[in-house]
Amino acid sequence: MNSLQSKTTLHLINALESGEIDHTEAAKRIAQLHTANSETYAQTLTIGIVLAGISWALTGGSVIIPIAIAFMTWETYSNQRRGRLEAFKHIAQGQILEYLPDEEREFFEPLLTGKPTEQEIQNPEDQGAAPTEPETVTQKGIHRQLQNIECGDVALVITQELKPLIISARPRTGKGILSAQAIARAKQLHGASVWVIQPKPAPDELGYWKQADRFLGFYVEDYEVDEPAIAEKLTTFVREWRASPHRPTILLIDELAKVKAMQPTWYKEFFLPQCVVEGSSGETDKRLLWLLTVSPLVGDLGLSGGDRSVFDIMTLQTVASRDHRASFKKSVASLEALPTDDDFKKSPVGTLIFHSAIGLWAAVPSYPVPKILPTDRLCPEVRALVPVGSVVGSHPEPDGTHGTQNEPRFGLGSMPGTQTTQPITPYSYASGSGSEPGSEPTEPIPNRTRVVCELRRRGATQAEIIDLIWGATKGGGKAYQTALEEYRAIVAEYDL
Repeated sequence: MNSLQSKTTLHLINALESGEIDHTEAAKRIAQLHTANSETYAQTLTIGIVLAGISWALTGGSVIIPIAIAFMTWETYSNQRRGRLEAFKHIAQGQILEYLPDEEREFFEPLLTGKPTEQEIQNPEDQGAAPTEPETVTQKGIHRQLQNIECGDVALVITQELKPLIISARPRTGKGILSAQAIARAKQLHGASVWVIQPKPAPDELGYWKQADRFLGFYVEDYEVDEPAIAEKLTTFVREWRASPHRPTILLIDELAKVKAMQPTWYKEFFLPQCVVEGSSGETDKRLLWLLTVSPLVGDLGLSGGDRSVFDIMTLQTVASRDHRASFKKSVASLEALPTDDDFKKSPVGTLIFHSAIGLWAAVPSYPVPKILPTDRLCPEVRALVPVGSVVGSHPEPDGTHGTQNEPRFGLGSMPGTQTTQPITPYSYASGSGSEPGSEPTEPIPNRTRVVCELRRRGATQAEIIDLIWGATKGGGKAYQTALEEYRAIVAEYDL
């Protein structure tokens, strides 16, 4: 080390020996400094100015040649700037050796590549070196991030170590299904509790969140922008999550771009500062944010590069999402190569993921679509949203239930610090959360109007809607007549 001539190198080596930085970071800094010191901006501009002045004097005040010289000078200067930025980009991505001066390259090459030095080759016994296996030969012409794209349990891989996570994906790419699998793995591997904010709790997707311990679901687009009541609910939910004693704990927020658009004040004044707090101390305290967004530019979330750096970043892509993945690549420095159309054939569902911490593309397997089953134990907030008759495999019993059982759900019932939830009972919007048939509502009726509008949009018939929402069928006497009158009033009011 002392044979190195560069004082900067010696300083960085001292930092390396003290453990402040590793050898890769030291080499990066030297390469960046060498690149900056090798610039000839001043020399280029000085020569250009001198030549322009001389040509102006020799041509008797003509400006044509000086302008041409000035243009060439500026072109040379711009090319130097582009070259410097390109060099810094390559250095940041780990292509370091070619930008190091000779003395430093000789020192750092064995550290960065694992190649033995000349002394080690000559005296392997003195170095205690063991025979090394030959390096794996990569497929010629294929980028390392696309080498051997494997199809495996990606949900298991990304939850081996729980980290703050941003997931970027277009709609209908399977991010909800993968999130459900990741939640299950986080519970099985780490005993994590999971809280979910869902600003679009579609009935046919409630199965994705059936393992949530707490759930805040509402259709944010049904409210005015910056609706105070929604902002208050969001704030209270986040604060309760932070105050919950269970560790580790995950707060998953879906459709974050939609929340940002509809609650811009809350997002800017409360949520972004909360992200900074969680980024600096949350992981230490085993509080983790999982943020799902359709935006391919993670910078759209409003987090600065430094605040965003604590998050792992993941994307799901299909063959049809070319524009999305091209934009995503621009915002994630570690993503260097995009898959070809043929690469997507390696997934049985045609979906690939890229995870920044892994640095490789992988194929998503065919996960089952989560459905709510009679044996599932749901948190009260999810249970309240389950429409009657929508539970897979449910069957009416004499007591009015749908064959629910009392066994706890795997991974939740035995978790310390997790509230006990109740089995599913048939839920009717007319009878609150699973009340006995004919009883009065025991809690506020959900937004029945919104549900009617949504079902009408999907093409449901009058009989199907009344049966689903009011739990009444034609010929059911007074209950059916009351439901029919309410249904017709909603249809008339909203011109459905």
